[in-house]
Amino acid sequence: MFPYLLSIAVPLCFFLHQSTLTLAINSLGLYSQQLDHVAVNCGSSGNSTAEDSRQWTGDARSNYITSLHGSKSKSKATDQPLPCNPIPYATARLSRRPFTYTFRVTPGQKLIRLHFYPTSYRGGFKISEAFCTVKAGPYTLLSNFSASLAVDALGLPSLVKEYCVNVDKDQPLIITFSPSRIGNSDEVYAFVNGIEIISMPTALYHTHEGNPAAKVIGKSDRFTIDKSIALEKVHRLNVGGSSISSIEDTGMFRDWYEDSNYL
Repeated sequence: MFPYLLSIAVPLCFFLHQSTLTLAINSLGLYSQQLDHVAVNCGSSGNSTAEDSRQWTGDARSNYITSLHGSKSKSKATDQPLPCNPIPYATARLSRRPFTYTFRVTPGQKLIRLHFYPTSYRGGFKISEAFCTVKAGPYTLLSNFSASLAVDALGLPSLVKEYCVNVDKDQPLIITFSPSRIGNSDEVYAFVNGIEIISMPTALYHTHEGNPAAKVIGKSDRFTIDKSIALEKVHRLNVGGSSISSIEDTGMFRDWYEDSNYL
C-alpha cells in the first residue's frame, strides 16, 4: 500500500475511543518502553530546560541538521516577553531554501510534534511571508502552510501540529521544511521553533497486526488503520474528565482537554 496522510477528522470517534482507553490503561504509571524521546529547540545553540522541567537540545551545534542550504538561526524579533513559553519559542530555524533534519531513531511508530510561533524574525523575515511545506519520509504533513493564518483563526499565540508515523527498520526519520513559492516571490520562507520525536506503544492508534480492526458504529464493517497510514491529531479529549497537562501525561507529553467545551 502506498503510504499517505489520513486526517483524523474522518475516523474521529475511533481516535477518541482509542485515546480514552489508553489513558485509563496507562494511569498506573508512565509508558516505560519509550525508546526515543527527542526534543529539539530549533535555532538554539545550547541545551535548555523548559518551564515543565523537560530538557530541550539546541540544533545549532547538533548532528540533527543534515542539509541547510543557507538556512539561518534567528531569535525572536522583539525583546518583549513572549506570549507563550520561551522554550522552544524564543528561537527558530528558518530559511528561504529547504532544510532537512535527520533523526536516527529505532523502528516503530512515533509521535512527531512541530512547534510554531509566528512572528516577524530578525533579518527581514516578515510574518506574512512564512509559508512552508513539511515532509516526513514519504508523507507530506503540511502543504503551503501558514502558521500565522492558523493561529489567527484559532485565537492562539503559538501552534503545535502533531502526527503519528511509522519508521521502518534501518531507516532514519527525515523531516524536510521547504518554502512554498507564491508566484515569483523570493521572500517566502519556511520556519520551525521546535521538533519532538517520541516513541509510542505499538497499536496505540494503528490496528495491531493479528488483532481485529475497530468496528464502525452502527455497522458490521470494521475499520483498519494500517501502519503505513500517517495520522494527524485534530482533537484530544479526556472524555468525562478534566484537562490534563503534558507533564501529567503518561510519558508522551500529550495535552488532554476536557470534553465539556465540545458538548
